[in-house]
Amino acid sequence: MEAALLFPLILLSIVCLLFFGVFSYQNVYVRQAAEVAAERAAFVWDNSHKDPRSGHYGLGQHDGLYWRIKEGASFLFDWLTGRENAKVDVREASTKGGSGLSGKLIQAATQVPEGLRGSLSYRQSLFTKEVQVELQKPLKSPVFLSAWFTLEESEGKAVNRMVDPVEFIRTIDTTRNYIPDIKNKVSKSEARSLLKEPADVDIPDTKTITSANDAATYVRTLVSGKERKDFKTPSGQIRYIDALDANGIAHQAFYTTNKTNLPEQMKKDVELLQTGQIKGVVWHIFKKDTAGLTPALRQELENNGIVLRFYD
Repeated sequence: MEAALLFPLILLSIVCLLFFGVFSYQNVYVRQAAEVAAERAAFVWDNSHKDPRSGHYGLGQHDGLYWRIKEGASFLFDWLTGRENAKVDVREASTKGGSGLSGKLIQAATQVPEGLRGSLSYRQSLFTKEVQVELQKPLKSPVFLSAWFTLEESEGKAVNRMVDPVEFIRTIDTTRNYIPDIKNKVSKSEARSLLKEPADVDIPDTKTITSANDAATYVRTLVSGKERKDFKTPSGQIRYIDALDANGIAHQAFYTTNKTNLPEQMKKDVELLQTGQIKGVVWHIFKKDTAGLTPALRQELENNGIVLRFYD
């Protein structure tokens, strides 16, 4: 009686162990295939003419001198547009050709064993490049085991990073050669002055301004700028700037405004902006009487990128 009960249990246990072994083997098989595909894709990435298995390629067969620049431009375009990097389907690789990033992935996808499905994708960040392989294989099991094993397929995933010794050596050589030159271009005292915090200054009250010179001095103090009298427009006119700040923005103080003076000054500032001699223009108006600033002139100033700031 005991033997009649024990033998079926032993037989059932053996069958379950056999299927568990088959399931484990299939999982390992899929993962190993993904690892091999990722390694081969990374191995031949620097030359799409290489054989993925042996690395052999014919004399003169290469991707050209600037293939890295093309990949960098492609990465920048994908990053700006939010588009995903190159990705190919394993089942379509044998019937589909391609060039560039997709062509390299297709070449590696043809080495994936038959019966597997999935995808190969290329991902690039600022400092790393990698190939990601995701493979699946349907899991075939008897009907009576379907209730026990809910998994319908085996999955394998592998990621392999690109290693480019040639590019690494070039980067090291470039750094070693140019860093000393860059260091000699800027002295220690100049570098220290760039990091120096600006000194605190007392800005006077605008009520104390009674002349055009007072207004110009106030603006120079306000923006920590310097007076410049050496700007010449393309039309040959000289433009005096009350204060030019560290960002290249010209600040002009107006204690009085009239319909003749303002259009002339605007024309000079527009010419300086168009030629790139200054980065921007701010007009500081210190008089409540702004008769010269007609609505039409204000609109024209705004259209030309000139900012107005009024003081009581």
